[in-house]
Amino acid sequence: MIAGVLRGRHWTKNPVSATIRWMARKRIKISDQLRHVIETSGMSRYRIWQETGIDQSTLSKFMLSKGGLSTDALDRLADFLDLNITTGGRRRSKDR
Repeated sequence: MIAGVLRGRHWTKNPVSATIRWMARKRIKISDQLRHVIETSGMSRYRIWQETGIDQSTLSKFMLSKGGLSTDALDRLADFLDLNITTGGRRRSKDR
């Protein structure tokens, strides 16, 4: 059986490309994107806590949208999950 992900009308064998298409449909907050990446990473919050040192209760509150993360915690998560921020390619109008 071939593993894959169904997102909207698109079927893909690669969950990462499905995630990128999901995020590209509209502007989604970085915090929501990060929650999505954590949820789809296949890693438990316990393992993330062990590897990053981010307190489990802090991570749990973040995942439930009941609290934020410090910039230090964001940096540790980004390093652990190997994340980079890229621009969406939108161009500013000349009026701005």
